[in-house]
Amino acid sequence: MDAMTSRLLYDGIQPEAAVVHLVLKDGTELNPLQNRESVLLDVIIPFHDAMRTLPALVDSLRKTDRTRCRILFVDDASSDSGAPFIESSGFDILKLDVNAGPAAARNRGLAATNAPFVLFADSDIVIKSPDAFQLILTTFAQNPAVTSIATISEPLPENSGFLSAYTALSEYIIFDRVIRGRTFVDPWPELSTRFGAFTRASIEAVNGFDESIPVASVEDADLFYKLMDRGFHGVLLNSLKIGHNWPTRWTRLIRAWITRARIWSRMFRKRKQFDEIFITRREATSRFLDCLAALLLAFSIPFHIVLWIFIPIEIIALTLKTGMFVTFRRFHGIGMALGALFTSQLNSVALGVGILLGTLDEMFGKSSA
Repeated sequence: MDAMTSRLLYDGIQPEAAVVHLVLKDGTELNPLQNRESVLLDVIIPFHDAMRTLPALVDSLRKTDRTRCRILFVDDASSDSGAPFIESSGFDILKLDVNAGPAAARNRGLAATNAPFVLFADSDIVIKSPDAFQLILTTFAQNPAVTSIATISEPLPENSGFLSAYTALSEYIIFDRVIRGRTFVDPWPELSTRFGAFTRASIEAVNGFDESIPVASVEDADLFYKLMDRGFHGVLLNSLKIGHNWPTRWTRLIRAWITRARIWSRMFRKRKQFDEIFITRREATSRFLDCLAALLLAFSIPFHIVLWIFIPIEIIALTLKTGMFVTFRRFHGIGMALGALFTSQLNSVALGVGILLGTLDEMFGKSSA
């Protein structure tokens, strides 16, 4: 399989990080500015050391209708066997010489393609709707005002384990609450590049992803806020079925919670407003009460009288989680529901730590976590 090396120039990017090797399944070279009118949708999938989940994703891609679509994997300088696997699978691959992060990988994939519509997908998903790409194209064709299309993951994870089940259903509960009462034409107040599509014009209008943000979910939020501020219109295509492999290790998940909150908190203070998904007033209240209850519980060990303040605070915090408890019990049983309550409070404490660190970053003039 032939390869080519091309140097692409980006504002604010180190030159060595912009060197890429482009390998096409048919062995031909691809000019990033080449006009490929037959392709309407470029599907860009960045990955880094993702061999554990790539086979399931590739298998699901093979089952999709890819008419007038092109799949481009972007290898963010992986050290495992992921890149050779993708090459052998027959899909196009763009190889980065330097590990530049998910935002940079997406931007480079965007620069190497030119279809009018772009779909970004994560390497740990499974596409369960064979007509997914055609539904995306049809939605754009029938709704000219729509500039982005969001999807949500299924409530049950692709991988097993308590943490994966907790994370999958927790996110689904949040989205399900927002979906109720909405119609398709209502603007959807969130987007995710886990499996999300855009018009190329809209994403280029906001200069793509901010590569100074090291966390993928926060990059997505930043991109959404920029698109929203420019008046672009996004919708949710809830009919698509997207499976997802979620984290299964406590240390990795807690570290992700803290890092995400650390960066997101600074973004929130800059905007000075809540949104309809993750930073609602109700959610903020619930998280605050969780942190307060944890703090009071710690102080009640040396000062037992504090326990009498902790108890009513904890009751209020648990009351706000009644809906979550009922949903977890319906999907996974009473044991999982009780575990979810504890994990949710641990999540709140981790987010509180992240917010504190984000505040300290601002106080001492740090721009990144």
